[in-house]
Amino acid sequence: MKKNINEEIERIKSLFTEERLYGNLIVEEEGDGEEKDPFSKDAVKQGKKKAKKDNIIKNKQSKKSEKDELEACNTSLKRYHQSFFNINPVKRRDVIKVIGTEGKYKTELESCVTNYKDKLHVPGFAGMTKDEILDMLLVMLDPKGDKKEREKYKTVTVEDSIVGTKPTTTITTKKPEQIIDANGATWGSVQILKNKENEFVIKTGKKTRVEAGMSWSGSIIKSKKFIPALIKSIKKINPTLTPTDYKNLKILNARGETGQTIKILVK
Repeated sequence: MKKNINEEIERIKSLFTEERLYGNLIVEEEGDGEEKDPFSKDAVKQGKKKAKKDNIIKNKQSKKSEKDELEACNTSLKRYHQSFFNINPVKRRDVIKVIGTEGKYKTELESCVTNYKDKLHVPGFAGMTKDEILDMLLVMLDPKGDKKEREKYKTVTVEDSIVGTKPTTTITTKKPEQIIDANGATWGSVQILKNKENEFVIKTGKKTRVEAGMSWSGSIIKSKKFIPALIKSIKKINPTLTPTDYKNLKILNARGETGQTIKILVK
């Protein structure tokens, strides 16, 4: 009996040998114990393959990222066009109310222009070039910008949009403005030329005369009363202009007539 018990114990032990527990293990041949040379031809070759594969993956990820960013830029431009550049001025939204005090829109557009300018899809507006539209949008999206400059897009009429007239600086009036000096005397009137920002027509009446071929400095129109009154009227028509004296005014014509019509350019 004792023998049977011992045999049974030995049999049970045999069930837990390494061969029975792990089965047929694949035993790798042991090397000579030396580490692989990282500068060997095989190691260098494998390194180059891995680097090439990593670069391919990196480039694919980068291209995907650029594609997504460009798509986001073009989506924003399309949204701006729909909001502000409708051919019908009535349907154009108020940029100041839409943007509010958010400066992120300008920052985003600046990034788009810096990184993808040549790839941007900029919808047309009033015959403006791609660069002109982008420049105008950057002004419009600047919450700290001049209100009149930001709202310049509103001045484009339906007819202007169709024929391709570019928007000009906001003009307060297109009608003749009286030239009245500090003493209340009227010297005539000044009116802005159509589709111009800094060209005007002066109708002087009989009080002022410019001799043919003369400049302001050689003319009696250089009056200490007339010039300040003229500049005041010009600024009232277009507040963005800042002439200070006759040197900022260039005569475009002079026929030597009393009461003549004088064309001038504000420099």
